[in-house]
Amino acid sequence: MIQNLTREQYDAVEALNASRLCLIDKSPRRFQRNDQKTSPAMAMGIIIHMAFLEPAKFKSKYVVMPEFWGLTQKGERTNSANSKDVKAQRDAWLASQAPDAIIMTQDDFDALSGILGSLTEEMNDPMSPLASFMVGDKECSIVRELRGRECKGMLDIFIPNHPKYGRTIIDVKKVGKEYGAHCDEFKREVFTRDYDAKAAWYLELAKADSFFWVVVEEKFPHAVAIYNAAEYLPIGVKKVDRWFEKLSQCESTGVYPWYQRGAADLYPSDWARREEESI
Repeated sequence: MIQNLTREQYDAVEALNASRLCLIDKSPRRFQRNDQKTSPAMAMGIIIHMAFLEPAKFKSKYVVMPEFWGLTQKGERTNSANSKDVKAQRDAWLASQAPDAIIMTQDDFDALSGILGSLTEEMNDPMSPLASFMVGDKECSIVRELRGRECKGMLDIFIPNHPKYGRTIIDVKKVGKEYGAHCDEFKREVFTRDYDAKAAWYLELAKADSFFWVVVEEKFPHAVAIYNAAEYLPIGVKKVDRWFEKLSQCESTGVYPWYQRGAADLYPSDWARREEESI
C-alpha cells in the first residue's frame, strides 16, 4: 500500500487527492476544472519539506542566486532588477542552471537555514517526540481505492509502528505569520485551510492510528510546535463526508456550479451584526 513514488510519478497517477477534493466544498466548478496553482508561499513550503525530509536530494539540487550588478544610464553602479544590465546577467545565469535546479535567493536560503536549525533543536529536545518521528518513511505515497474511488496521498512521514502512537502520520506545516505556530493561531489555520479534513483523509487512506502536525514559523526566530490532531479528526471526518456527498450529487446531476445555483439570500455575518448593534 505504501509506495516510494517520485513526485513526478505521483503527480502522473490519475486519482483523487485531498487538495483537489477540498475544492468541491467552496466551488464545484473549480473542482471540475481542477484549478490548483502553486503560490510562492507553497513553493517555499515544498523547499522546506525537501530540505528537512530529503536533505541529500535538496543538496544535489539547490543553487543560491548570486547578486548581479550593472550600470545605470548615468554610469552609476546598481543592482536593481529593473536594470537592463542586471536583467541580462540574471537571465544568462538562469539559462546556465540545470532544468530541475532549485533556485533560491540568499535571503530565502538564510531563512531556510534558520528553519532547519529550529527543527534540529526541537529534535534534540528530550521532551519532544520529533526525534522518534524522524525514523519513519519520508515522502511516501499511497494509491488505493477509498469509498469506491481511486484515491492517492503523499505523506511527509509515515511510521508503521510507533511504540506509543501505532501507525502514525506526521505532516510538516510551514506558517507565514509571526506566532503562527502558537496554538491559538494554528487552530484557525487548521479550520480555515481544512487541515482537519486532510488529516482525516490521510488517516483513512493509510489506515493509520495517529496524526501529528509539526509546525514551523517561516519568520525569525522560526518557532516550532507539535500538535496531536486527535481532537480535530471528528470535525475532519464530517468535512470529508460532506465533500464526497457533494461530489456524488454533482456527478449524478452533471451540474458543477461556481458556488450555488440561481440567486441566493446574502446574510450578514455575526461580526457585521455585532458591529451594527454597537453603533
